[in-house]
Amino acid sequence: MRVRVLLFGPLAARLNRREEVLELDGPATAADVYRHYAAADAALGALGRDVQLAVNAEFAAPDTPLAEQDEVALLPPMSGGSSGDSGSSSAAAERSGLNSGGVELVRGPIVLDRLRQMVAAPGHGGVVVFEGVTRADVVDGPPVLYLEYEAYEEMALRRMRELAAEARQRFAIGAIAMAHRLGRVQVGETSVAIAVGAPHRGPAFAACAWAITELKRSVPIWKREHTAEGHRWAEGTPFAGEPAGE
Repeated sequence: MRVRVLLFGPLAARLNRREEVLELDGPATAADVYRHYAAADAALGALGRDVQLAVNAEFAAPDTPLAEQDEVALLPPMSGGSSGDSGSSSAAAERSGLNSGGVELVRGPIVLDRLRQMVAAPGHGGVVVFEGVTRADVVDGPPVLYLEYEAYEEMALRRMRELAAEARQRFAIGAIAMAHRLGRVQVGETSVAIAVGAPHRGPAFAACAWAITELKRSVPIWKREHTAEGHRWAEGTPFAGEPAGE
C-alpha cells in the first residue's frame, strides 16, 4: 500500500523532508505511519504524545484504517494565530472562498476593513475586530526580528470554516470572518485577524475570544521565530485529540 505522507513545522525540519510516498504492508492504520518515523528517530518517538494525525485533511485517530493513495499528515502542536515573502494574496483568497466561507490564508497584508465590511449589517449593533500583531519582545530569549508561518493549507482552511460555522451555532452572532498570514510577517504587522458582527456586543466579544483560542489550538499553522541568534519553532498547543503515540 502506498500513501502520501506530509510533515510540517519542526517535524519537517527534524526529518529534513516535507513529503514523501511511503510503502506500507496492508492493511495499515494511521498509527503505522507514525511508527515508521518514530522507529527511525528516537526523539520523534518521545514526541508522540504531542503529535496529531490527519488523514485526507481531517484529524484522525491512530487506528484509522488507510486506503491506497491516502494522504497522511503528522502534525506537531499548532502555534499559529499568536499575537506575537510578502506577495499577491489573490490566489490564496480565491482558494479560501472568502466571499462565501469567511476565511482566508494570505501571503500579504491582511485588509482589516474588508473583514469588517464582511460582518457589518444594519442589524449588527456590535462589530468586534481582533488583531494578532507580531511583537518583538519574548519571555525568554533575544528579541524577534520577524516571524515565518507555514500551514497545511487545505486542512487549515477547512478547519477555519468549521470554526466559523461552530461560532455561529454557539453564539448569537450574525457573521464571522477570519484571516491568517503565511510566510514572513514583520514586527508590528498583523498575523491574524477575526471580525464578528452581532446584534449585541456581548456575543460578538465572546465569539471573537472563542474563535482565536480555537484557531490557535486546532488550526494546523506553525510559527517560526527569527532572531539575531538564529531561528526557533514556537511551542504550540497540542490539539485535544488522540495522540499518535505514547
